[in-house]
Amino acid sequence: MRSTICIPTYWTAESGIPSQVKLHNIYDHPTPFNEEGTLGRCLESLTSVEGDFNVAIIATMTEPDLRKPLEDKLLKLLANYPSLNLYLFTHSNEAKIQQILEGKGMAFQKKYVSLEGYSNIRNLCLIIPRLLDSDLAILVDDDEVVKQVDFIKRCQYKMNKDFDNEVVLGKTGYYINEKGEHLGSDIVPWWDFFWQKGKAMNAVLKTIKEPPRLKKTPLALGGAMVIHKDLFEKVSFDPWILRGEDIDYLINAKLLGNNFYLDNEIALTHVPPEHMGHTMGMKQDYYRFIYEREKLKRAFRRPDDFKQFPLEELDPYPGYFLKKSIIPKSFSLASLTTLRDCYHKDVGGHINNIGHVLFSALRYAKKNGDNWFRFQNGWPSFMSVIKEEEFGKVVTKI
Repeated sequence: MRSTICIPTYWTAESGIPSQVKLHNIYDHPTPFNEEGTLGRCLESLTSVEGDFNVAIIATMTEPDLRKPLEDKLLKLLANYPSLNLYLFTHSNEAKIQQILEGKGMAFQKKYVSLEGYSNIRNLCLIIPRLLDSDLAILVDDDEVVKQVDFIKRCQYKMNKDFDNEVVLGKTGYYINEKGEHLGSDIVPWWDFFWQKGKAMNAVLKTIKEPPRLKKTPLALGGAMVIHKDLFEKVSFDPWILRGEDIDYLINAKLLGNNFYLDNEIALTHVPPEHMGHTMGMKQDYYRFIYEREKLKRAFRRPDDFKQFPLEELDPYPGYFLKKSIIPKSFSLASLTTLRDCYHKDVGGHINNIGHVLFSALRYAKKNGDNWFRFQNGWPSFMSVIKEEEFGKVVTKI
């Protein structure tokens, strides 16, 4: 089974903060251009993995003037790993594929190829395996270490095979820290009393090591996803979801008739650097859950287009955040973190978030709630078009 590991890598200005912060270019911990980052560590771990597989690096830079220097820097880094079958996709490759599309009179399809925003970059994790004629897209993040030498074999397990009266086309592994632990803290601080995102996630994660090895799941982790071509050629990530694009992809697949499975024998060691700033991540979370709820409401009004299922199938997480209470939950977190940080530099960000919860996030959801339906409608034909030979030349072979 031909497999491509796709590794997004996020870079920004030397200050660690984009010069222009937008909704779609807020990343948890982008690497400042003058730093080494975590990509090399991840690639080094892959040199011990058994099997025949591609590794595609998908690099985004928030600063236009640093895009070419980043490409040069990454080419130099990747040259250190001759044992890996490496490919690189940067902003110059993005321009090439868009130019080919435009030359074919398909300017409209250019929107499917973008290096801005989590979901667009994840879509490239589907597009590039298609360009490389792969059967499996394996999504790994650059701040992870792969310690399982039979990782590819584990990823291929049961893929495109019958299991529990269904064909497995999508599954997820899970993260462990350097101590081998996979659960976060269950302690709920006072300011998180009404939100409790960590506790909701833990409720799912606690079942990971229970048998059987494969089981249906409401949770997917973007740095540990395995997607078969029969799914990634059919279902796209949603560019209007600002974060949590992994779980949103699970929901999209479910709306189109495919369940995701948790494979408890795929574990990746997650060693992230410090986050860019928690107020920005919180802001994206407010937008994300409010938008997701609106999108699902609209999908459930279209039974001829989308599979109908009870929201309880997404419990405990993300279902906990897709109910009517999402607005008061969001407002409480924004308000209580403002109180918590009243003497801290982040207080302005929290105060700003209150306005986003009450006004901007709701407007965003109402305005964009149908967008993915139209985007998704053209995805299968787009994925069919890029099978043509000339598209395969746009990815840089190392």
